[in-house]
Amino acid sequence: MPASAAGRAGTLSISPAIIDSVLAPRSPLPAISVVNRTKYTFRIRVYPALVHQGLDGGLIPRTRPRELRAARRLFSLSPSGAVLEPGGSMLVHGRFIRTAGGPGAYAAAVIGATPPTAKGRIPPFRLRLLAALLIVKPGAPPPRGRIVAIRVAQVGKRHLVFRVRVRNTGKVHGYATGVRVRLVDPRGRTIFVGAPRPGVVLPRYERDLRVDLGRRLRSGTYLVRATGHFGKQAIRRATFFRILASGRIASARPS
Repeated sequence: MPASAAGRAGTLSISPAIIDSVLAPRSPLPAISVVNRTKYTFRIRVYPALVHQGLDGGLIPRTRPRELRAARRLFSLSPSGAVLEPGGSMLVHGRFIRTAGGPGAYAAAVIGATPPTAKGRIPPFRLRLLAALLIVKPGAPPPRGRIVAIRVAQVGKRHLVFRVRVRNTGKVHGYATGVRVRLVDPRGRTIFVGAPRPGVVLPRYERDLRVDLGRRLRSGTYLVRATGHFGKQAIRRATFFRILASGRIASARPS
């Protein structure tokens, strides 16, 4: 969810990058500040867009015409356009209109920026910033989720990557928090504890939480266990994997 983008010299930034609120329909949104610290003048375009969420947690705007129309039924943003000089700033005001029938509404305020270009010419570059709009109505149900997999990947003899995949099984967004990844060696000793960064997961989506281990393991069967919370719900999962004498991963299987 980018909060700034390089404009070749300086940055164009927005704040806040996430609006996470409990709001009744027709309520105003917190204002979004857009600041131009580059040497360029930008033509700014502002609009709401529904989003997909990638496994890395990033939001991907849905830009088909019917999807943009659907987003405008949920959120309004103004102004829709402006010219922002170097060193200048502006405020984007918005309103949560309604949900699409569920307890929450999820979208992004898209801030697009291009330098002024002669008619018929293609801009030399474009910038796009997203402010996540995560809105639930009062009385919404609590978040629900679970860990569906732990994947172990080897990216070098001394580098393992553990990816804990969290699925949101509820009707509102939630955060995977307090997640700990513990590695247990063949003798039953905990030899590593890692803490991935917490992150939001939208309803019906999955997100990978990553932990890196920078050491070579001896041959044998290891247990990796992940525990944490999704909202107030405890989540956990464990997986075995085997390291060969060569130091490579042979297999991984759920416990």
